[in-house]
Amino acid sequence: MSSSIDYKVLASWCQDAISIPASTGVPDKIVGMQRTAVVKLAGSPALYSIADSLAEGLSHLPDEERVDASKVLIERHGFDFNLFVDRNMRKVCAVLRRGSIKNDSEFRVLADFSSDTTHDRMIVDLADGLLASYQTSKRASEDSDLLRIAKQMAALSPLVSLIDSQAAEEILAAAGKVHTENSESVHWWRALRSAETIHYGDDVAAWENILSQKIGEMDGNSLFVAITDDEQGPWPVLRLADKLILVELIQSLHYFEYMAFQEDGRRLLFDTHHNTIVFFSAHTL
Repeated sequence: MSSSIDYKVLASWCQDAISIPASTGVPDKIVGMQRTAVVKLAGSPALYSIADSLAEGLSHLPDEERVDASKVLIERHGFDFNLFVDRNMRKVCAVLRRGSIKNDSEFRVLADFSSDTTHDRMIVDLADGLLASYQTSKRASEDSDLLRIAKQMAALSPLVSLIDSQAAEEILAAAGKVHTENSESVHWWRALRSAETIHYGDDVAAWENILSQKIGEMDGNSLFVAITDDEQGPWPVLRLADKLILVELIQSLHYFEYMAFQEDGRRLLFDTHHNTIVFFSAHTL
């Protein structure tokens, strides 16, 4: 079933399905929102999601009301809510037999099934396990928030390149040996062997001047930037072919924590969530 139903027929069915619970006390505001959604999605496959939701609600009406609703829908359209409920149950059974969830659509159907307390607990536990596995694998395949920031920065200028993860790990490990007594810490700047801390507060001009000055004190023209943003590693690392563009890059993005260091790792600075620049130079040891 499903895709063989004409969208106009389905839209009309949805409007009638909305009317049935509407007569039993559903707030007018909710009814209005549902009707608007049907009109907006008429002609779209997304209309099936609305039909599924309406069918689920109708299937849980008290016995007498559920029978009456079924009669009305069959008389007007030739099918009732059981068509959609059965369709979803077929999907659930297929996913459980397969032992894995393929996509977000299957995830939603299985999540709806799992939330229904009338189902057998052992089957629900199996469904919950598949839901958890899908979420875990999806998170692993998606970019982290840190990597998304790094990619956004790299897209801003041809002078910025994203270092591959293995090389980034080696670069950070080498820098950690020079600068910190605890490279496992999320906040390296709290474990620096010695550092200069400059507070700029909410003064954007002061931040720009301090950052520009400290970047200028670093050797060479290029610079490494690690996106840390108060999160545990791995931290993505970018290479700026021209260190002087750092201020402009940071201004182009929403604020985040980062550290910048010269390529030999001897000088490093942090821009922290305390609105401070923490600057470290191995030459002062």
